[in-house]
Amino acid sequence: MSRPKPNILLGQEQENGELWEVTEHDTNYVILYKDKLCGVRVSGMFRPAFKYKKLSYPTEGSARRQVRLLNAKFNTEDFSYAKLD
Repeated sequence: MSRPKPNILLGQEQENGELWEVTEHDTNYVILYKDKLCGVRVSGMFRPAFKYKKLSYPTEGSARRQVRLLNAKFNTEDFSYAKLD
């Protein structure tokens, strides 16, 4: 059984040949810290600028995995996810 084709809302080909498309989703899952929306940014010795991690997902499995990873990385159980309709 194949995946259903996404409903494309907007598409734009970039100058470098990449095709960027905005697709429609019925649901979205977001990562929470202590039941509040949050952001995670990362910097390091070899990356002086901050980079923000992705914290919203169209599938529950991806959100659940990210929560497990963040809880393990920060040694806490305060990260969770919520479904947005």
